[in-house]
Amino acid sequence: MARKRVFQEGMQFLVVVMLAISGVDAVAVQKSSARRTKGAQRRLPDAAIPINLYELLGPDAYARGVIWQPMKCYAPTSQRMDNGTEARLAELEEMMLQDLLEALSDTTNVPITSLSRQSSFPSVSSGASLDQGRLETDLDYRKHALRALSSDERYWRWLRRMSLVVLSYTVDHRDPGNAKLPMACYNKTIADLIGSVSSDPVVDCSNATSIVEHWGLFNDPGLRIDNVLQRVLRDPGWCSVRPMYEPYGRWLKRERMMSKRPGDQRFRFDNRHKDRVVFLFDILYESEHAFKRQHWLGAVVQQNPFDMYAIMDLIHTLEPDLIVETGTANGGSALMWASMLQLTRPGKGRVITIDVNEPVKESWAGVSTKDPTQNPMWNQYVTFLKGSSLDAGVLSAVREAAAASKVVLVLLDSDHTEHHVQLEAEAYCPLVTVGSYCIIEDTKLSRFSAVGGPTPGIERFLERNLDFIVDREREPFYTQHVGGYLRRTPGNTDKEEDGAARK
Repeated sequence: MARKRVFQEGMQFLVVVMLAISGVDAVAVQKSSARRTKGAQRRLPDAAIPINLYELLGPDAYARGVIWQPMKCYAPTSQRMDNGTEARLAELEEMMLQDLLEALSDTTNVPITSLSRQSSFPSVSSGASLDQGRLETDLDYRKHALRALSSDERYWRWLRRMSLVVLSYTVDHRDPGNAKLPMACYNKTIADLIGSVSSDPVVDCSNATSIVEHWGLFNDPGLRIDNVLQRVLRDPGWCSVRPMYEPYGRWLKRERMMSKRPGDQRFRFDNRHKDRVVFLFDILYESEHAFKRQHWLGAVVQQNPFDMYAIMDLIHTLEPDLIVETGTANGGSALMWASMLQLTRPGKGRVITIDVNEPVKESWAGVSTKDPTQNPMWNQYVTFLKGSSLDAGVLSAVREAAAASKVVLVLLDSDHTEHHVQLEAEAYCPLVTVGSYCIIEDTKLSRFSAVGGPTPGIERFLERNLDFIVDREREPFYTQHVGGYLRRTPGNTDKEEDGAARK
């Protein structure tokens, strides 16, 4: 050890001498080296793991959101025109083309004479010739081609400018009161070509923010101008997105991950670092569409495996006579609950599952390898009701079945918007028997959404229904139904005591 120390001191002396010969300030170098050494001792190498949300989400989810939440959807203007001749449509198209070229020129400072119908913001701003076909069909190519644009402020300015032009040529559903077509802002030249048009009285046409707040933003600023014209005027129409997604990834990081305001980021864990790990997993789970690749007896089932097990255990424990499920999708989850009835009490119990669409092998939810409706357990245990869960006829049938059942379990998994969740909870949770559960699913979506989602709907329901409490013990370690396992109690009229129990 002594020889090693002498050797190190000798080497340091040699370095000082050589630096002195070369004219470098040896004392400053030694101090800098000491600072680096001290910093290395103080700083843990794995203290921070950087996460690039663009790389995690890809360009589309980064720009518009993890879950598809269109603000409004508009039919192509050609389908709404009172006298939609080709000549009138061509005139509208030429006017809109000039407006888009002018907006693109202003945004990029490229002379309008250098632009054409084939121009797009990515190709003009980057100077590269992008393959528009691959840009729309090849996700890997799209991710790399649009990477630089995510940090280019001009891209988001172009999104707004393009949206304002698009809205000038967009009309909404015909007003039944005056038989006119509402527009964001009235323009006589455009209105004369479209027909009976009226302006939106809520919108301040002198304020661009007012326009996009009420009508939304065009959803793809990477398109070529000719594709924008095609979608808006001719086919297939377009859906707007909410203005806070400029881009969504930036909002997500600022408002849901890095916010310092109490309660903003803590959703499942008190420790914010654990919370972020789970949150990022939720985002990845959703953006990669993992829910489409989960099967039960060959049928797609969108429950994550943790919650699958938790609900299976509840069915085994409660032995329900009736399980009510809203949101059938492909039918995999209904078949799963039927399987648990078969395992728990063969031949007893019933599943009522409700959806506006009949269960099929292939849908937006994924592709089943086997049709669940052809499984013998489907006919034995499952009743499918087609329609909205809030339709009077559907509700009447479910209430009649619940009245004849000793134990009722409810699973709400249809429309996860805030208002619908509250209405569905108020309609279905009272059917639950004491000691059983009304499970409001996918509350995780409230983390991804800037417009509420299930959690605020649950909170309002609980304020008015004091015989339900949130049972956090039923949540598995990882759950997508955070705060959604609602257990019915015998009743509690003491609001303060009940509020403490919920916390």
